Amino acid sequence: MEWLVENIGTLTVALILIAVVAYIVLSVLKDKKAGRHSCGCGCENCALRGKCCNSAPEKTARSAGAKAPEHSSRL
Repeated sequence: MEWLVENIGTLTVALILIAVVAYIVLSVLKDKKAGRHSCGCGCENCALRGKCCNSAPEKTARSAGAKAPEHSSRL
């Protein structure tokens, strides 16, 4: 009982931090399940468009079977 009394402040702060982290994790999981994005904006102007959410990936020249340009090495 003495240990509990001596450490009540530390235990209180630890419990508050655990509750806040649990709330954040559950909120992110709930938003992801609902199809919301974590950044809060749309994908139309995003550099990672099609990579971070459930939208259909874009077809690029490489994924469509086109050959990548070869670079000549100059020494």
